[in-house]
Formats: sequence, structure tokens, C-alpha cells
Amino acid sequence: MKEKVTIVKETAKKSKKKKRISIFTISVFNDKDIDNPSYLSLPEMDTSGFYTDKNTAYKAVTENWCDIQERCYDYALIEEVQEGLYGTTNNRQFFEWNEDTKEFVPIEEPKKFKHWQGLSNTPKHKIKED
Repeated sequence: MKEKVTIVKETAKKSKKKKRISIFTISVFNDKDIDNPSYLSLPEMDTSGFYTDKNTAYKAVTENWCDIQERCYDYALIEEVQEGLYGTTNNRQFFEWNEDTKEFVPIEEPKKFKHWQGLSNTPKHKIKED
């Protein structure tokens, strides 16, 4: 009887899913056509860094730590990316630079990004439009 209990315990241990680790990437970008829903107009993103804590990432963006705005970027993005190849993006928050208050403020996700994941990995070249 004890052998059966041991086997059940071992099976239960094996079937538990390992919790995937997430990082929160911070990217900055410009986009003159942010309201254009065309997928061909995705901007080039500059990924400034990442944190393992969502609140720290949020504070780093809204308080413009290390001058991530660099006096030139109009938008910022925090993406939660899970570990692994082609990490899945679960949550994200867009921000717009407010020149009066000198801070990034949260905005609703622009429609053009609705069907895109992993924006912090956007190539550093422009997509050709025909």
C-alpha cells in the first residue's frame, strides 16, 4: 500500500507546471502615425532595459529614470515577457511624453498595435511599403 502512495506523490510532483519567469521590458520610440492602424507603419523601438518587478518598471518610465526620453522620444512601452524562446507577451502599457510635466503618462493602447506581440524585439530597420 505504501508503494502506491509513493507513486502517486511522485506523479503529482512531475505533473506540476513550473511557473514561468517574467521580465518587464522598457522600450521608447517615436511614431508620427500612431493613430494609423496599418501594420506596415510599426515604429523602430529602442529597448532601454528591463526589470523583474512590474512596479519598478512603471516607476522607471513615469519618472524618466536615466533620461530614457533622451529629449527625443514621444512614447514608451512596458511589456511583460515570459521566459523562453519567442517569449509570450502577456501585458503591456503604453505611455506618451508630456512636455509640460516632463514625464511619461499612461495612454490607451493604440489600435495599430492590437495584433502585435513582442514589440520590444521590433527590428531596427523600416518595413518597405509598396
